[in-house]
Amino acid sequence: KARLYRESQRLNAELEQRVSERTAELRAAVEQLKQSEATIQTLFRISKKLNATLDVDVILDELAQEANRIVNGDSGFAGLRTTEGMTVRKYFRQGLVTPFDYTWPVGQGIPGWVLQHKVPYGTSDAAHDPLMQPDLAINAGVRSIICTPILSSFGEVLGYFDIHNRQDTEGFTVADQDMLMALAPAASIAIQNALAYQQRLLAEADLQASYERLRALAANLELVREEERTQIARELHDQLGQALTAMKFDLAWLTNRLV
Repeated sequence: KARLYRESQRLNAELEQRVSERTAELRAAVEQLKQSEATIQTLFRISKKLNATLDVDVILDELAQEANRIVNGDSGFAGLRTTEGMTVRKYFRQGLVTPFDYTWPVGQGIPGWVLQHKVPYGTSDAAHDPLMQPDLAINAGVRSIICTPILSSFGEVLGYFDIHNRQDTEGFTVADQDMLMALAPAASIAIQNALAYQQRLLAEADLQASYERLRALAANLELVREEERTQIARELHDQLGQALTAMKFDLAWLTNRLV
């Protein structure tokens, strides 16, 4: 009986431990599920906001500010890729915007590195990072950075967004990087739609300009024709007047001769 009692106590203890472990696993799974649902809702909200406009500049402004919010960043910016490199026009810090016009060529600075390698770049020791450019005004006081590329549907870099200084910790986490990487496809779709719309507007403007040039050319041709008709009529009038005058003189001479 004593052995059976001890065995039952041991089994009960093991069962309680397993139940406790399983309960903890379930709680962790539920918490992770809630976090995933919150992440999905956040990404859906931002995606809807980005796709609500076809203005590329507005999309970049919203992207920089929303990326700052979701990883609790202190400052940041977003830009497009051009033939010269990665560009930036505005710098956001704690909700305030500062004009900042700069371009990083391929391989220069962190945005240039991202353009070259097409993957995110992060550092928690910006002061000693070899890619940092301390002479730039936006890099003053920067401790941590995470720069995320925005890739097109063909895998080419469309742009990027760069976030500085996580406010509650020393540096950005892997979860922050994953969150920003999840945001990048939504930004890519919005930017591609906006660029396609701009190209359509440019094509329509070029077509309208072509129509205007054709109308001007047609009007010019009609003017040339009218001038040519006037010139021909004037020449015919002058030649016919001269011929009639000569005939008049000849008739007068013949009349005098016949009498």
